[in-house]
Amino acid sequence: MREIGKILSVLVVGAVAAAGSAFGGTVPITQSITFSPTTTGYQDYDFYNFLSDPNTPEGASLVSVTLEASITQSVTGLSISNTSVGDYTAVNQNFYYSLTGDYGLFGSNSVSGDVNAIIAGTTDGALPVLPANQTLYTIGDGSDLQGIQAGETLTYLPGPPASSGVSSPSPFAVPLLGTGTFTWDSGVIDGTTSAYDTNGTFNLAYGAETNFIFGGGATNLQSALTSNSTATFTVIYNYSVPDSTPEPSTILLMGSALLAAGFFGRRHLRQ
Repeated sequence: MREIGKILSVLVVGAVAAAGSAFGGTVPITQSITFSPTTTGYQDYDFYNFLSDPNTPEGASLVSVTLEASITQSVTGLSISNTSVGDYTAVNQNFYYSLTGDYGLFGSNSVSGDVNAIIAGTTDGALPVLPANQTLYTIGDGSDLQGIQAGETLTYLPGPPASSGVSSPSPFAVPLLGTGTFTWDSGVIDGTTSAYDTNGTFNLAYGAETNFIFGGGATNLQSALTSNSTATFTVIYNYSVPDSTPEPSTILLMGSALLAAGFFGRRHLRQ
């Protein structure tokens, strides 16, 4: 009798589990895009498809949306050359140098407000603002200048700093600040659900510009710069999946379990 009871318990538990699997819940679907490395200009992507995603459960409704953006920039090469020629072959220069990055993330149509909220951060500082003119690397400053001889090239990135083109190189005598890299993550924010609860698509654009400034009176210097930047934009759609009618096999399994429970229960009472 105990063995029969064990079998009956397994049968009932299995039937309940099968029936429970027929009912709904919340299903997250993630879509993300990584922008290819770029050095100049902006790249547009007609990417997100709202509720037309092929993985969207049938009959599901959108209950919430979260978004996140991350940006990375890396300066892979930086050198400065004194190009004095002709009557200026013996002219040495003094300079300071500032390298900055400027970034933009834009969204079109109904999601533009959410994208703006991502890059604007929060007033309590919980989410960071996407900075404008982010300092990547500096060589000296207005009161502390680096010397460079005619025909000399100073290479800074990738480090360590080195000199070429002259037999007696100039010393690296000023502070060097920064690594030439920048990373930023918006953190997760709540999106405007109604903006995504529709058909169609929206565009995303990301741009990175690298700018430099020479100072200190130098007039014959050239900067050779290489860098790349990329960004990832992620949207998580949270769907509510409706309850569904159990399949016939599930109903049969549950019915069999209940009949067996009644049969063995009556036998137990008679005995």
